[in-house]
Amino acid sequence: MFFRVLGPIEVTDGAVDLTPSAPKLREVLALLVLHANRLVRTNEFIDELWRGNPPVSAAATLQTYIYKLRKLGPFRDCDGAGGYLLTKPGGYQVNIPADAIDLHVFERLLRRAEDIMDTDPQQASDVLSEALDLWRGPTLADVELGEALTAYAHLLEEQRLRAVQLRVEADLKLGRHAELVSKLRELTAIHLFHEGFHSSLMLALYRSGRCFEALEVYRRLRENMIDELGLEPSPALRQLQRAMINSDPALDRRPQAPARTAPLCSPAQLPPTIFEFTGRGPELSLMERLLTEAGDRRSAVRMVRIAGMAGVGKTELAVEAAHRAADHFPGGQLVANLRGSTATPREPGEVLGEFLHATGFPMDRVPASVEERAKLFRSWSAANPVLVLLDDAASAAQVMPLLPANSRSAVVITSRGRLTGLGGTVQIDLAPLPMEDAVKLLCRTMGLDRTPGDRAPERLAMLCGRLPLAIRCVGSRLAMSGPHAVTTLADRAEQAGRLLEVLQADEIRQRLASHYDRLTEVGRSTFRSLGLLPARFATSHACQLLTCADWEVEMAMRELVGQSLLRRLDGDHEDPVYVQHELVRSFARECYEAQTADQGLVSLS
Repeated sequence: MFFRVLGPIEVTDGAVDLTPSAPKLREVLALLVLHANRLVRTNEFIDELWRGNPPVSAAATLQTYIYKLRKLGPFRDCDGAGGYLLTKPGGYQVNIPADAIDLHVFERLLRRAEDIMDTDPQQASDVLSEALDLWRGPTLADVELGEALTAYAHLLEEQRLRAVQLRVEADLKLGRHAELVSKLRELTAIHLFHEGFHSSLMLALYRSGRCFEALEVYRRLRENMIDELGLEPSPALRQLQRAMINSDPALDRRPQAPARTAPLCSPAQLPPTIFEFTGRGPELSLMERLLTEAGDRRSAVRMVRIAGMAGVGKTELAVEAAHRAADHFPGGQLVANLRGSTATPREPGEVLGEFLHATGFPMDRVPASVEERAKLFRSWSAANPVLVLLDDAASAAQVMPLLPANSRSAVVITSRGRLTGLGGTVQIDLAPLPMEDAVKLLCRTMGLDRTPGDRAPERLAMLCGRLPLAIRCVGSRLAMSGPHAVTTLADRAEQAGRLLEVLQADEIRQRLASHYDRLTEVGRSTFRSLGLLPARFATSHACQLLTCADWEVEMAMRELVGQSLLRRLDGDHEDPVYVQHELVRSFARECYEAQTADQGLVSLS
């Protein structure tokens, strides 16, 4: 989801345009987006919408507008903790990640350019060009502006002009004088009394060997200021004119060579957040604190690892948390899928090559060995604090070469199994969603409002094991079917007992199969047999079923726990207790039946 206010207001989800067409809805949306993540009070809406002359029904009408916004794609069924559009005491608040609003992206790029202007004007010019490309016209060009929005529009126009002026300064430092003249003539024709643009035009002309034209620019500006404003140009501009008349050598500044200690670009590789993301409030709060707390150059890199079974939402949580923390890392964000759950995990050297290339190193400057690539990456990250997201890690050995230099950077890691050997890592063991959030996710994915007293969504969410991936698979399939389809599917699943087949959760089956394929032969045999036990069982029950020694069962259980196919309950039990997720158990029974059928065919042959 992406929100645009630098030009006509727009809300898009990929290629889908979700922008409201009604003028008042666009005005309400504009206020919410410009105040993203902050409360907008009811009286602020009323003052903006009715220009100080509200009808008696203003508050009720505003509630109607909010209700209509919630029915639109970006805010559908989103009232609640973690939703986009919240009702709060005294008003409303919309929660949007900073990099999902073009204005916030523009402001981040502008700050970055200001930081590097003196050391690397080439990169500053590139960053400012990227920032200015976000503008598609005047702020909120197709929105009726009241007093508050008009003030915002003026403020943002000042920021745009600041960015334009900074890019001109950067290009002057780089010696692009002749190229700037026509653009600056256009700017001075529009902004008749903007001394900054006139000063830059004078410099560009003077350094292009056109001193007379430069002095003519000053003469016309001075005449206009005296005639229209009764004022003389500023002392700085008068001093520039005198320096040109005296051919001051200080004006003949040579182009500044671009520095290349900083990257050519700040990578921003995070994938977009998903609209349906629901819940995980405690985990997000913890991760945001861990990722944004201050660190110094001597401390170890901050690492957060999210572990859990297939489909529990590890990657979605990692991406959501990374977006919320992204502004704290001026070096940018790097992302790599390490494919740890597949038969061919990625090599660290390959990933390091991609990281270095993304930060601006030409491939001919990237060393060949893993060790040298890792050293170069650490050297770069020491000066450029970066957020690294490593998805689906296989082992500590795969992760270690990919770590940045110090705690000014941070790393988010997801994995299905446990990673031993990563000291200082904060681990989050992700469980299925709480029932309330699971039901909310189901309704949101289907695009339905929950009917009070209707237990069918809760039944179906429970049958999905409160697993986000399974819920989204089922919800997407039922999206066009209406609320009755939820009851029908829940009834079928409860009666049939073959959850994966009835729910048609093929993506869950594929992910579980990748776990299963990585097991040893003993592990696979144990996993298949455990599908015949209840979801919760003691080790002694498994020993009876498997007819093998206790230590052999424990070894097999440990392997299944390591692949997140089984969970051992906490506690010092003499007879340890394990729990198997219902969808995992359903998959285990499928594997058992398939194996039994294959053996039957072999015996017949």
